[in-house]
Amino acid sequence: MLKFGGRRRLAYTLGRLAYDRCVRSGDLTAPALVVPVPLHRRRRRERGYNQAELIARSVAASLGVPMKSRILFKAKERRPQSELGAGGRWANAAGAYGARVPPSFEGRRVLLVDDVLTTGATAEACTQALLKGGIGTVDVLTVARAI
Repeated sequence: MLKFGGRRRLAYTLGRLAYDRCVRSGDLTAPALVVPVPLHRRRRRERGYNQAELIARSVAASLGVPMKSRILFKAKERRPQSELGAGGRWANAAGAYGARVPPSFEGRRVLLVDDVLTTGATAEACTQALLKGGIGTVDVLTVARAI
């Protein structure tokens, strides 16, 4: 509904629930920064929004920390992960992301936010880009897990 149905208002509720369940409960350590999984600029233009960014904005507001959507970027447009099987997702995500980490966040803890975790390929690729860019620790928060 949120990703393909255009129901953007769900993002606030999902972000708040994720915060309550994972951060306020003590399951995750509070980060210095929240970063959403990015879309390639063409896909974002087509959809009109990035669902992960909307969720991340809600989580960051609940935490009282900044949300930065431009630190992590999708360097290469690839096929949508939803069209691929498990093996294809890992190959598709590898090397697709880059990071530009401001010096003030180097070595700090970041919370990476996405809507759905399926194989973990996107989360892993984004985490590697953030670590390579200078982030100290990356925690991952999603609002759904595909089984």
